[in-house]
Amino acid sequence: MIAYCLLKNHFHFLIKTKENIASRDISQSFSNLFNAYSKSINKKYGRSGSLFKDRFSRIKLENENYLKNLILYIHLNPTHHQFVDDFRTYKYSSYNSILSNKPSDLLREDVINLFEDTQNFIDSHRIKEVNITQTITLEQ
Repeated sequence: MIAYCLLKNHFHFLIKTKENIASRDISQSFSNLFNAYSKSINKKYGRSGSLFKDRFSRIKLENENYLKNLILYIHLNPTHHQFVDDFRTYKYSSYNSILSNKPSDLLREDVINLFEDTQNFIDSHRIKEVNITQTITLEQ
């Protein structure tokens, strides 16, 4: 796992898959996960039918700049959707986990190295946050 953010109405997972796994196998694995999750939620809450509005989407990333921007987008999503004022306080995101020293399955070192170092990782988020905040202000 590279990055994630769980929101009220959607979620983002950025994962790295092994090269030798067929695309259909990856899709089937996620389909199985989402189906099992939906069945569990439906059973727990006495509901039926689809839980997810849309099918999941995935893209193959081959551009490092796009990857960095996607990580920023994922971490800043709670601010973008105005769930919180400060994305750093949102506890269902990998942002703070990447900065933490606690054990994790996140590819923490890979992410930090992608941004060169921890300070640049933090600064890149702050710069992108300013851009999002300005866009939200202009839209209102």
